[in-house]
Amino acid sequence: MRLRLKEEPREWLKFTASTGVMFGLLWTLGRWKQWHTLALWAGFIPGCVAVIACWLHPRLFRGYYRMGMRFFHFIGRRISTLALTLFFFGCLTPMAWMLRFMGKDLLKLHRPGNIKTNWESPRSSGGHDKMF
Repeated sequence: MRLRLKEEPREWLKFTASTGVMFGLLWTLGRWKQWHTLALWAGFIPGCVAVIACWLHPRLFRGYYRMGMRFFHFIGRRISTLALTLFFFGCLTPMAWMLRFMGKDLLKLHRPGNIKTNWESPRSSGGHDKMF
């Protein structure tokens, strides 16, 4: 999947604001878990200054936007691949093995020996006036 960057100052401002909020929340989490003893406002001041500076001079944050979007796109691709792999081997494969050992055939891949065709008879619907 190719990364498509938007070359609009509004997008640069949104990215700067969202990363500022993210770092502010991480700063708050660190203060709450007592990983550092610095004041809460010390973590939010740089984010607020960056957002105001981006609002006044958005061209300065174009490189930050491009670098950040590439970085997060790269990380997102790796994390999604890892998460889907873990889900497949951690959930789907054991569930398939369990169903196989229990004799379940949800896809009806193996038909019983007494059936000569794969056609199923239609269910009676009770008439067209009751469909809707």
